[in-house]
Amino acid sequence: MLPGQVVNTVKRTFLDNYTAVRSEHVAMWYPDVVLSQEIAKGQVIGHLRDYWGQPVAEVTAPGDGIVTAIRTSPATEWATCWSSMAILSGARPRTADGGPPTYP
Repeated sequence: MLPGQVVNTVKRTFLDNYTAVRSEHVAMWYPDVVLSQEIAKGQVIGHLRDYWGQPVAEVTAPGDGIVTAIRTSPATEWATCWSSMAILSGARPRTADGGPPTYP
């Protein structure tokens, strides 16, 4: 072991209630969000276009959360997972300044 005190420099975000957004169409998927982006319920997270470029649908977030995975291949079939997200845990402990607590 090296001498000295161990310092925790990792900022943690606690997540729960993972969910997936799945395709209801055979179309091309064009995401509007990136990994780790915080999103709000009803926010447009991507668009679907048919194989000729015509709009098919907008895809919206089912709840507030953080994008934890996103499909990078544009071609989708029915029930293909486009994106997954996790809801920010409401039970996260916080310090008086709003930051995470430090533990001895």
